[in-house]
Amino acid sequence: MKLRYKIVSGIFIAAVCSWSIFQAREYFTGKKYIAYLKTNMQSVASASNPEFEILDEDLQENHLLLIGEIHGIKAPQQLDPQLFGYLNRTHNFNTYLLEMDVSQAFYMNRYNQTGDDSLLKRVLSNWVVRPGRENQDYFKRFRDLRRIYQEGPGFTYLGNNNLSDPELLSQHLSEVIPEIDWGYDPNRTDSLNLISIGEKLSPVLSDSGQGSVSKKTRVDLRMIQKNIGHALEGTPREEVLTGNLQDLYDYYDLKDHKVYGFYGLGHTLKAPTSAGYEAMASRLKHSDSWFDNHMLSANFIFTDSHMAIASQALPSLLQDDAPQTRLSVSHDNIWLSYLFGVEDLKRITNRHSTTIFKLNGEDSPYRGSKRLFSMMQLIPMGQILEAGTDYSSADYSDYVIFVRDSDWAEPIKARDWSESQAAPGSLAESANK
Repeated sequence: MKLRYKIVSGIFIAAVCSWSIFQAREYFTGKKYIAYLKTNMQSVASASNPEFEILDEDLQENHLLLIGEIHGIKAPQQLDPQLFGYLNRTHNFNTYLLEMDVSQAFYMNRYNQTGDDSLLKRVLSNWVVRPGRENQDYFKRFRDLRRIYQEGPGFTYLGNNNLSDPELLSQHLSEVIPEIDWGYDPNRTDSLNLISIGEKLSPVLSDSGQGSVSKKTRVDLRMIQKNIGHALEGTPREEVLTGNLQDLYDYYDLKDHKVYGFYGLGHTLKAPTSAGYEAMASRLKHSDSWFDNHMLSANFIFTDSHMAIASQALPSLLQDDAPQTRLSVSHDNIWLSYLFGVEDLKRITNRHSTTIFKLNGEDSPYRGSKRLFSMMQLIPMGQILEAGTDYSSADYSDYVIFVRDSDWAEPIKARDWSESQAAPGSLAESANK
């Protein structure tokens, strides 16, 4: 017993000493970074129309801004309409890229025009962002964006995601080309439905058939046809997102517009990771010099926060009884996801705050460091972000948005929906509202 006690005590003392040495090393290493960060930061107040002046200089020359969130957290859903509202008012950003497919974006534009909440519910019901389905904070985000659409100069949603809702796709096609029976069958697989739609779409897009539809509809139809091919061939998602966005830029001459996109963080990293993963933003940057010279990215970092995650995706020990589980997320967690440099951000910010830090300044120490884009974990569970050998932090992101103490994006309980909101109704009918 004495020997066991000594062993346990020795392990405990060694762990405490190791942690203290690690913390001291992080503290002293962070001094030069803090000196830079203090002059390149802006705390974002919770006012209805906050300003984001820290971005202004970069937005003079850069026309595409990509924001990378971690899905299922409340703070990004609150910041998104505030930030886009500022950009829409002051910098003429008039295109909003959604992590949705062509048909979902089509109906999101109609939602902005009609305000029909049942339409919004239907669009999000099969969204690739699972925490955003039946979630009150995501719903509020899109309602707030609609208010910006109504009160400001307006904007257009565009979607570059792979096809994720064949039934909605069929409904979309039935509205723009009603003379064709697009024949969605819920008893068939998605693949069979897409094959059937693709066969009926080909004659419409032939040289003889294109004159029967508008230019905007032809653009959507070409995107749909291409993405049916991607779905049937199993094209990797980042490749689909990248190709679709490049097509949208060509179809709509978007290089002459100010464009904003809000995605999961895994799509907005501007350089490959050490594991070889290359996000959409990195593919864009390395495939076209225009994107390299005109694209900004800003990615979220969190401490002491919570996220909504599908319960079935978790080990049974961590699951709630509900479809979604409230899970802790904190980038200062040495066990699961410690982000080197996060303590620097904590030292110069307050609890319950959101702060934007600029990483790409000419005198930025992040141009020669992997700090804020290098992680460690003592328990090997899940993926961690590790910058590649030939890249620095400023290669991955021009800004980071640091959030402290955010709650999860809260799911909507069925009883919280009124009867009128819960009924999907006819998407075609909503066009007349």
